[in-house]
Amino acid sequence: MFNIETMVNMLNQIRKYYACELNQRFKDYSPNEISILLLLSNNPSIDTNGALRLVLNVSKGLISRSVVALMKKNLLVCVQDEKDKRIQHLYLSPQ
Repeated sequence: MFNIETMVNMLNQIRKYYACELNQRFKDYSPNEISILLLLSNNPSIDTNGALRLVLNVSKGLISRSVVALMKKNLLVCVQDEKDKRIQHLYLSPQ
C-alpha cells in the first residue's frame, strides 16, 4: 500500500543515490552537508535544524555537526527567530 511513509522512504533512497554521486565529485563535503545545501537551495520553507532532521531522516547530532561544518566553511548563515529564540533559521550564504 502506498502511503506518505512509503513516499518519504522512496525519496530518501533517491536522495542517498544523488548524494553518493555528488560526494564523488565534491570530496570536501560530507554527503549530509551536500544534502543540506541542496535542500536549503531548493526548498526555502525548510530552514531549521528540525525540518532538516525530519526530511533527511537523520539524527539531531548529525544535522548539528553538518550545520556547524558548513557555517565554518562560510556556506551557511544562522539567524535567530524573532518570536521564538529557541529556533534558528538557516540560509545559504552569498558564497
